[in-house]
Amino acid sequence: MNRLKEARRAKHMTQAEVARHMGISQNGYSNWETGARTIDAASLSELAALFGVSADYLLGLDAPAAAAPLGFDDFTYAMYDAARELTQENKERLLEMARFFQQQQEKRD
Repeated sequence: MNRLKEARRAKHMTQAEVARHMGISQNGYSNWETGARTIDAASLSELAALFGVSADYLLGLDAPAAAAPLGFDDFTYAMYDAARELTQENKERLLEMARFFQQQQEKRD
């Protein structure tokens, strides 16, 4: 999966950093990048959020332009500043809440 590698490098992260974030071994993550193992849907979604790209992009179903870094607006900066002080558990809860609101919005659209 070259796009996984591209997205990881665009975020200036090592395989070890991504693996720690995902709660897996570096070898496990490396297997995803090389295509030796298939990524489950939940992990794919989490990686897409971590890298700021769509799951379709990571799967090669979207144009490479989708990998462009996300722009930061005032809200994003405010969330970043607030989240820096949170525990890892609360950061994960915040991300879950954001995903919940995203799903609700998609249902309405």
